[in-house]
Amino acid sequence: MPSFEQQYYLGNASWLERRRRDLRLLASLLRGLYWYATAGTRLRRGYRKARQQGRVLWLDDESAP
Repeated sequence: MPSFEQQYYLGNASWLERRRRDLRLLASLLRGLYWYATAGTRLRRGYRKARQQGRVLWLDDESAP
């Protein structure tokens, strides 16, 4: 997996290349936000429920649709 610098550092780039990079970065941030709001919410709810019931939360069970 490439590092942040390898993905987003352009050096001496034109304004069009910088805008494309900015759009890629925005898309990456939006994907992370979407994951946090959907899968992250399911995991947090499952964790709270398991903790109240005194059982172990197995992540493989929670990640299944």
